[in-house]
Amino acid sequence: MYRICKIIFLVFIFIVGCTPDGRYGPKSGNCGFIDKTGKFVIGPKFNNAMPFNENLAAVCVRRFGKGQWGFIDKAGKYIVKPRYIRVKSFSDGYAGVYEGVKRAAFIDRNGQNVFNKWFEDAGNFSEGLAPVRINSKMGFINERGDIVIEPQFLYAASFSEGMALVMDTQDGDKGFIDKSGNIVIAMKFKYADYFSEGLASVMTWANESDHNIIGDDKWGYINKTGEYVITPAYDIVENFSEGLAAVQIWGNNGNGTCKYIDKSGNTMIDLQITMGDCFSEGLACVYAGHIGFGYIDKKGSWIISPQFFEAKDFHDGLAAVNIGPIETVGRWGFIDKTGNVIIKPQFGYVSDFHEGLAVAIIGTWKRKFPQR
Repeated sequence: MYRICKIIFLVFIFIVGCTPDGRYGPKSGNCGFIDKTGKFVIGPKFNNAMPFNENLAAVCVRRFGKGQWGFIDKAGKYIVKPRYIRVKSFSDGYAGVYEGVKRAAFIDRNGQNVFNKWFEDAGNFSEGLAPVRINSKMGFINERGDIVIEPQFLYAASFSEGMALVMDTQDGDKGFIDKSGNIVIAMKFKYADYFSEGLASVMTWANESDHNIIGDDKWGYINKTGEYVITPAYDIVENFSEGLAAVQIWGNNGNGTCKYIDKSGNTMIDLQITMGDCFSEGLACVYAGHIGFGYIDKKGSWIISPQFFEAKDFHDGLAAVNIGPIETVGRWGFIDKTGNVIIKPQFGYVSDFHEGLAVAIIGTWKRKFPQR
């Protein structure tokens, strides 16, 4: 599904919702895991759940907002019993867990606090390091729990391709550091995202000397030396994936048109679509206005015509699609890359497939926020 999260800085990456998608609140016991035939292999017996990662999945019991999180294996057996108010998926063998507000730790696959330390916040391990918050500032620890980059940033994201996005404590500017903590790309951007395929999307300030001046801020792309390889010209952008990136420009009427560019900024696909997501497994989910969501290939050809109310990227060979309005229960199912229905629409909501299983919600539920 098309993501607009870049309009809001990625500080919210640390806020984990209690459902596969934070817009939905299922009834207690209506969440479980299905296989690629659509059969429940675990549950449904949880209040909420996250997709499997590293063969473990986070699950929540009790009512939404009052739940306790733990971890299960693919047999549905608790590996870590529910006890945490919030958790993150396992990454590099560790998972961030929260016993309370500003009380976070890292556990291993046995549920042990591996470092015997508590932090105010705990990010995901990536490339051997994880961001943590100590005394309201963020730095990085290694896989032994040692602080290797001193807490000094207002925000820090996990490392990607040897670089980590960080935020200045003074005025909120964003830049990038290396694994030694050196600032290799100066903190001067209004917004930024992680590096993907050698490039990172960044938004400039309308006036670099006075951030209070409101202007026409635009997104572009930089390389790992901080040089622009694609000049800021876009209102919304996606990360590069499989050599292409979706970019959007808003018109004077407030409507946007989306196209796909290559790493030189050349237009490769221009179908006058409204929205576009990253390419995944050779296809991209795009939105063609009131017609709905469909899928295109890298030549810009429609492989699956726009027809869905909502849709997600392909994962493990399948894509989740919604054939009806949100208020209609049981409209989510899965299609293959030819558009054939593999799992008929029957669920209230589903996640993508990860490691052969997908989170699925049955029964009635409420939409928590208005439709965008």
